[in-house]
Amino acid sequence: MQGARNAALLSNAVFCGPAATRDAQYDMAQFNSSSSPGKQTPAVRAHGTARIVGEVYEVDGAGLAALDRLEQNGTRYQREEIQLLDGSRAWIYLLLVAEAPSADQGRILVAPDGSQSWQRREP
Repeated sequence: MQGARNAALLSNAVFCGPAATRDAQYDMAQFNSSSSPGKQTPAVRAHGTARIVGEVYEVDGAGLAALDRLEQNGTRYQREEIQLLDGSRAWIYLLLVAEAPSADQGRILVAPDGSQSWQRREP
């Protein structure tokens, strides 16, 4: 995500624009980061009731492999293909592990329509 802690991983990616999930079947929560101790990180979980708003990037194979390593694909998160509100398709990482969210949920932004997004800048 532009301006986020791991944005450098997207330095060779093409920014396609903002996007939202088609289905309101997700939930975003804030957790203590496993890769950056002392920091907070967002996670999207399945079986919720909200659309998730974020950004879409086009990445090459090496970029996707780097993101999979960061997200611990298959262990901590599972990369799944979803449909976006505009009808296109994209990958999303869904949290696999049962983990208690952080007590601080202040960086989860909820829009009037109930959609959820993540405040990029570290506090």
